[in-house]
Amino acid sequence: MCDMEFSVPSRLENLFSSSSKHYTVKEEFSKQSITVEVLQLKRSMYADIEGFVFNHFDLYCNLLRQFSELDEGLKVSAFQILLQVTEKVISLLTDVLNEDTEEFEKEISFKYRNMIMMTVYLLCQFTHAFEDAVLKKTANINAGKGRKKKVNIEETELSEWPEQRLKFLVVLKKIFQLPIRKFWSPPIIDYEFINYVTNSFFKLLENVEITKDKGMKIEVFRFLGSVLAENRTGIGYSIKILQMVQDFEHLPNIMADAVVHFMQENSADTLAADICREAILLDVKSLVTNLTAAHSLSQFLISICEKCPEKVLCVIGNLMQFLELESHVMRNCVLSIMGIILNKVLANENISPKEKKLREELLSQLEAHLLDVNSFVRCKAIQVLKTLMDEKALTSAELYRVGKLISNRIKDKASNVRKNAMSFMALFIDVNKFACQIPLEVLKESYQTENQKLKQLEKSRPFVFDDSDDDEPEDGKVAKNGVIFDDSDEEEDGEGKEKEVSEDKPESEKDKDESDMQVEQNELNEDKPETADDVNEEEFVKQKAVVDYLKNTLNFAEVIRGIVEPVCALLHSSTQTDILEAIEFFTAAAGNLVTGSDVGIKEILNLVWSTEVTVKEAALNAFKYLYLSSVKDKRDVADIAKNLIDLLKNATVDDAVNLRAFVIHFSKLNEIPDSISNVLWANLINPASGVTEQEQIAILMLLGMVAEQRPDFVWSNLSAFVKYGLEADGEKNFQLAMYTLMVLRKANLQNRGKIRSANTIDEETRLPPDHVLADRIKCLLIEGIKNYDDNQWTPMANEAILTIFSLMKEPEVLCMKIMKEIITCEALGSEDGEKEATCEIPNILWARFMSLCGHIALHYMTYLKIDYFAHLRRQEIFREQRRRQSTVNSTFSTPKYPSVTNSPKSKTKRRQSINKSYKLIPPVDEETTYEQVLEICAKEVKDETKLIGSLLPIVKATCLSCLKEFNKEIQAAASLALTKFMLFSEKVCEENMQLFATITEKSPEAYIRASMVIAMGDLATNYPNVVEPWTTHIYQRLSDPEPSVREAAVITLTHLILHDFVRVKSLISEAAKCIADEQETVANVAMYLFSELSKKGNIIYNIIPDIISTLSDPKAEFSEEKFQVVLRHMLQYVEKEKLVEGLVEKLCVRFTGLSTDVQMHELTFCLSILTLNDKCYSKLMELKNLLKERMSDPVIMKYITNITANAKKNDAKTAAELETFRKELGI
Repeated sequence: MCDMEFSVPSRLENLFSSSSKHYTVKEEFSKQSITVEVLQLKRSMYADIEGFVFNHFDLYCNLLRQFSELDEGLKVSAFQILLQVTEKVISLLTDVLNEDTEEFEKEISFKYRNMIMMTVYLLCQFTHAFEDAVLKKTANINAGKGRKKKVNIEETELSEWPEQRLKFLVVLKKIFQLPIRKFWSPPIIDYEFINYVTNSFFKLLENVEITKDKGMKIEVFRFLGSVLAENRTGIGYSIKILQMVQDFEHLPNIMADAVVHFMQENSADTLAADICREAILLDVKSLVTNLTAAHSLSQFLISICEKCPEKVLCVIGNLMQFLELESHVMRNCVLSIMGIILNKVLANENISPKEKKLREELLSQLEAHLLDVNSFVRCKAIQVLKTLMDEKALTSAELYRVGKLISNRIKDKASNVRKNAMSFMALFIDVNKFACQIPLEVLKESYQTENQKLKQLEKSRPFVFDDSDDDEPEDGKVAKNGVIFDDSDEEEDGEGKEKEVSEDKPESEKDKDESDMQVEQNELNEDKPETADDVNEEEFVKQKAVVDYLKNTLNFAEVIRGIVEPVCALLHSSTQTDILEAIEFFTAAAGNLVTGSDVGIKEILNLVWSTEVTVKEAALNAFKYLYLSSVKDKRDVADIAKNLIDLLKNATVDDAVNLRAFVIHFSKLNEIPDSISNVLWANLINPASGVTEQEQIAILMLLGMVAEQRPDFVWSNLSAFVKYGLEADGEKNFQLAMYTLMVLRKANLQNRGKIRSANTIDEETRLPPDHVLADRIKCLLIEGIKNYDDNQWTPMANEAILTIFSLMKEPEVLCMKIMKEIITCEALGSEDGEKEATCEIPNILWARFMSLCGHIALHYMTYLKIDYFAHLRRQEIFREQRRRQSTVNSTFSTPKYPSVTNSPKSKTKRRQSINKSYKLIPPVDEETTYEQVLEICAKEVKDETKLIGSLLPIVKATCLSCLKEFNKEIQAAASLALTKFMLFSEKVCEENMQLFATITEKSPEAYIRASMVIAMGDLATNYPNVVEPWTTHIYQRLSDPEPSVREAAVITLTHLILHDFVRVKSLISEAAKCIADEQETVANVAMYLFSELSKKGNIIYNIIPDIISTLSDPKAEFSEEKFQVVLRHMLQYVEKEKLVEGLVEKLCVRFTGLSTDVQMHELTFCLSILTLNDKCYSKLMELKNLLKERMSDPVIMKYITNITANAKKNDAKTAAELETFRKELGI
């Protein structure tokens, strides 16, 4: 017998610690000693039963300590002996405990208490060890076997363990059926001991095979339940169950069954509530990171709620705390529990006011989580509400409110949410199929009329006193709003005494009494004569039913109308039928004036650019049907104008461009009435129309769109336009002035650059230099440049300069005057026109001046290359007519070179740009005319007395100055202006490329570098030979630290390469790096570039070796992960077998010159993602000696394994060689 108290240790190793105050192992055995001692145990068992555990406890502890090293048979034999001893100990304890002694002596209690605890401890330890061994061996045996061959435990050496396990259960059950608590003082079994035993039984449930055995599972439940009932360890059970549920995926439903069993069989009524309370105390972070545990816990709690929702109802407030936590799985869990409670517990009409309030709160939480940040939670909320709707657990008022909220989820960004929302709405429409057929306004009017009648009947209704409680009026009010719960028929005061009596009656007698009372009441009602009050009451009830129906129908119709906006998502579908159906829906919705249909119409405008003819025609027909075809029937021109204004006033730039395409299309077809311009103009100038500033801009934009096809209205009202938009109002509002100038400019858009036929050679329509329009533009530019409060001056100035070159005669002269006056004004210099060195010019003023210079250069170039070129061609047409006429009237041929003596040389030089000589000269083709224009551009730049020649030095000086003293506003404007001057002439471009490149490289502002990169693309488009040597600067910007610059660079480079403005160089590897760029837009453009290049012959095949060399170079500092991303994308375009063979050959050659392991990794990776044939495999075989040396590297081993797995085995010889190659490499 041991002389120290035994205490259950937390670990077996603690028993071998000499520092413990409790019993410890005194003797340690070797493996051989354990074997010998176990063989002698049977003799000791028969010799001394009471002392067996005390004498051999150390042996068993040593055996358990070395359990994995001992023979299976030896361990089973030791356990069987321990079971036999335990059976005898149980008999001994039964005899001792059957005595009438209430309290044993301390020595006896100490001995038997230690005997019980040691015996049970050893049994549980053996069970733990055997269960772990079984699970481990089963896992090892079944590993890799798949589904075809699965080895069971019976096939292993532990085939006897299931039988021994059952004996263990029986023995432990017998022990705890005894009143062993008598050995403790006070008679309460030690909690640590109880906890250890119950944990051992819970551990049995970790084995999936045990949970599948119904009998074994029930036995475990019964034992745990008996211990729970005897020792009241509910809290410990709650914690243990929650831990196991999170750790094992197969346990949620098993543990839920266990909890229900404990509550039903062992009177543990509060266990489910305790578990829910403990669940909220779990570590939230672990539930977020460990989704498996969260899903298991969620499934467990939901399963408990399904089996006993009434028990969970009392702690639903605790569980709702999960709704505020981060784990979306637990939020889904609580929403499901709320749905179960609402459906199974709170759907009854006869619930208490407290339960009604709880029901409202639960529904409110469900509705709130339709807007949860997590899409899975939003889905779950919709699914729960859908279940409630299917089970008819929602009232009509609740149903319509929920339907309105879920209809908003159709436009959810998550596809799964949209799917569930549409599924709900599909069922929701079945609630009232006819409401959407009635106009919403009619429903509202009918509802208001009928509701007014109801109020009148309610006033004339006599007030009836009854014995109902004070809560009845409130319940009546609730019933009026559509809630199904109504306690108005209950008479609590009158029934109070009856309830006390009826509580003692059985249910059958209660039902009989109630039926008798109902019969008596009906007989009394039949005997009463019908009075006027009864008639009024009947009318009131009928009218109330009508009002309730109309209100429900109105609510339903409003929800259906609310679907309009979400359906816009269908217009962006990749399926053509979805788009066509959405167009038809919005056409019908707009035709019926459904609120919100304008949103869909604006989305339809985008479809005018669709490449699919059917979609484009559907969009055009919808626009025509809504705004043009029904002019005489439903709308007049004023309505068309108003609708177009409404579409445009809040439109984005893209919407305006889309609407312009529609207006121009139907203007060409004469579908738009001519009178629309008059209506728009009347709304603009008439103060009584009350148009807002946004509407003014929209009207001007519409007038500009119409003016492109019908300019006569603008020319006839030119003075009015100038007065309205360019005088007092325009000086205060540059945006108004800008759109007015746009209208005037577009009126002459048809004439710009048009080369008339030989029969019509009239001059294009242009205004004289002294026109009032020129004066107003001068005023806006000169005086407005100092108006720093309005930031729309720069775009207005751009439109003003464009208008000058579009409408005015001698536009360069007018621009020269404007620039001189700006330079000589006080803002930029002294009164005598000389610039003072000490004069400080505001940065914004100088930036505006630079931008104005750039506008002039760009639009002057456009004027020369379009308008002046057309003028020269018209002159050539005129000369051709004269030449033909002269040929007809003369009998001799026309001299080859006509005399020019009538034109002085001075006049010839002065009029070289605009030749008005009508002499007969040889015909000139268009190419020669264009060369003349280019010569004029070159001379304009050289002559400092001319417009461009005088401004270019100022712009260059400003750019150079900003390199020394940086100012972002000035540099941005000056660099952009320099670009426009470089576009003016090839010579200017060539001379200033160095300055341009310096700004592109050294500017500290990202948006300036991005703008310069884009500008270089424009320069390359116009002067490819000049810009070609400088394209390296575009490639350099591909490595810029700013994503916006990299994006601009890769877009520009893509445009230039795909349109053959620049050649694909070795620097293309810099573009390949962008495939692995962190910025998604940059990576997408880079992938598009190489995708398009793959369609142009073998370009990808030719550049891949250079890309691999550059990216794998250690100096490039390009990570191995990014290398794999780039090459995985690039190599997918190498599909032809010959190209694969050539590429493999090139890669194999590179193996001998590798300097680092990373390079070896990268080359083998490239080979691993290619599909090799026989020739490729032969090339690879030549490198087997080199590869053998590197096979110790796990990365190379992985890639070589993939290579051999992907190789094509075309014949038996290849297959044999492949197998030999694998063996030589150790694969």
